[in-house]
Amino acid sequence: MIVFLLSVIAVLSLASDIYIWFRYLRGTEKRRLSVIYIAQAVLLDVALPVVFYAVSLRYGRDGSSAQAMLWLMWVLLLSFVPKTLFALFLGVNDLLNRIFRKKWRFFEITGGVLAALAVCVLVYGALYGVSTIRVSRVVVSSPKVPEAFDGYRIVQFSDTHIGNLAPSGTLLADVIDTIRSLRPDLIVNSGDLVNVRSSEITPAVFRELKRLQAPDGVVSVLGNHDLGIYIPGGDDAAARSLERLKQVQHALGWNLLQNGKVWLRRGGDSLAVAGIDFPHNGRHHGMHAVEVGSDLGRAMQGVDTSHFSVLVAHTPSIWDSIPQVAAPDLTLSGHIHAMQMKLNLGRSHFSPAEFLYPEWSGLYVRDDRRLYVNDGIGYVLFPMRIGAPAEVTLYELRRSAE
Repeated sequence: MIVFLLSVIAVLSLASDIYIWFRYLRGTEKRRLSVIYIAQAVLLDVALPVVFYAVSLRYGRDGSSAQAMLWLMWVLLLSFVPKTLFALFLGVNDLLNRIFRKKWRFFEITGGVLAALAVCVLVYGALYGVSTIRVSRVVVSSPKVPEAFDGYRIVQFSDTHIGNLAPSGTLLADVIDTIRSLRPDLIVNSGDLVNVRSSEITPAVFRELKRLQAPDGVVSVLGNHDLGIYIPGGDDAAARSLERLKQVQHALGWNLLQNGKVWLRRGGDSLAVAGIDFPHNGRHHGMHAVEVGSDLGRAMQGVDTSHFSVLVAHTPSIWDSIPQVAAPDLTLSGHIHAMQMKLNLGRSHFSPAEFLYPEWSGLYVRDDRRLYVNDGIGYVLFPMRIGAPAEVTLYELRRSAE
């Protein structure tokens, strides 16, 4: 997958550079600029993808090059997106001029403006977008909410990907401060706490996570990255990392739900919170996982449909199969991050994620069932968030009339 992606970027970037050079830098009078431009093309279109691949191999072995890998990908995008966008508009401009025998420059200028805008957006996403935190507030009203739980507050965070966070950054501490300020009754972590391996939870990170406290504690589930499937070395290495991650969560006092549930009680009223493991059909690039497979029936066993219940499932892909097995009223997921790129136009949103996932961000309602897909905290592939800042979600349960 990574080889294919790098190949596509390299080919399109090189084609764009060749076309731009052909249009502007041919001729002996521009020899110096031509040599400089050719040099940058060789460096960014050929050498940089090769270096990125080499770093990714080292990252897979020991995880020590995470930041280098993320920033190399960002530089690749910073080179690839603007020049490809400009070359595309330039080509349209030249084609129309040839067809109509004109000397228009509208699309050429438009392409230049859009390329400059793309640079600004990419820089903004890397320098500011990744450190912004958005608190989303969702009121969940249902006659099934027990009277004692009217006003109950659940705070969700997801997809922290701790190993990818800048060691000198404050994002994790800021997120925890934000969660604490919301005065939750229950905190939910919906998976991908780590990015590759459990050793990402250093003593300093452990101390930060330990600050997450609520009257009913913290419940969590495992995401695909938590399972160790990206660690080379086979099942043994993955199993060791996973076992240590479980021990860490236990030491934190978290309630890790693996196809299980916990009953929350207030006097004579109760509320069920269930959690399921990552499904066999989940998207994890075909890699084998030691411990994988959701069992919704087991998780929801003994939960009557008259009881209000919450399900925590890392990936929202499980939602379509829920009615065949159980009937949780509120499902909390993550996994997708809105691909860390989202265009917000009023109440409308667009992201490349919607081409891959029918439910990819925010609240979905179907037959009195609700699904919320949290955009996550951390990032993968590139250290950038555009229009999809780190998200903490506050759910307030309200008892409504029949």
